[in-house]
Amino acid sequence: LFSAGMDTIKNTLLWSILFMLHYPEAMKAVQEELDQVVGRKRLPKLEDLPYLPITESTICEVMRVSSIIPMGTTHAPTHDIHLNGFSVPHNAQVVPLLHAVHMDPNLWDEPDKFNPSRFIDGEGKVNKPEYFIPFGVGRRMCLGEILARMEVFLFFSTLLHTFELSVPEGEKLPSLKGNAGITIFPDTFRVCVKPRPLEGEYTFTTIRSAGSH
Repeated sequence: LFSAGMDTIKNTLLWSILFMLHYPEAMKAVQEELDQVVGRKRLPKLEDLPYLPITESTICEVMRVSSIIPMGTTHAPTHDIHLNGFSVPHNAQVVPLLHAVHMDPNLWDEPDKFNPSRFIDGEGKVNKPEYFIPFGVGRRMCLGEILARMEVFLFFSTLLHTFELSVPEGEKLPSLKGNAGITIFPDTFRVCVKPRPLEGEYTFTTIRSAGSH
């Protein structure tokens, strides 16, 4: 579970950083929620997750749009079936295309748009529809789902709670185009990471002119 999750967790976090660079308002919303719920004197814990709907919905949206594992595990029908005009014979290999489900305009409103609020219902709670399937579907879905969700939450929330992320000065926003490998991963990009002040701390910047002592 740990070895299989290393590449997937790493690339999910890379995509999350990339989307925060492209959508700083989403990053700000997460940080404000973390400051309000967690405070500035400690780091986020798993016990905080039920009280962080903006943070959780942002993670869900990163997983939906990136779909780092675009295809699920192979399934096979136990008997001949007919589905949407197609005949699928007994024991045929069937591979679900998760990315197509996550980008289906019949299921999602403006699927190409990064919008974490689509996972929040009218009561302000996180709502994950049955067609949100980043870990696959059915009895052959990912065995490490629970572990992966915990890891992604802890890394992502701690990262945004601790740092401000920005594009290096003079550089363009990195591409959102993915590359196919074991998982879908982004192009190499650079990011500026600046510590956020803790409660009671202040950041001072000293500027010296040339020749000063």
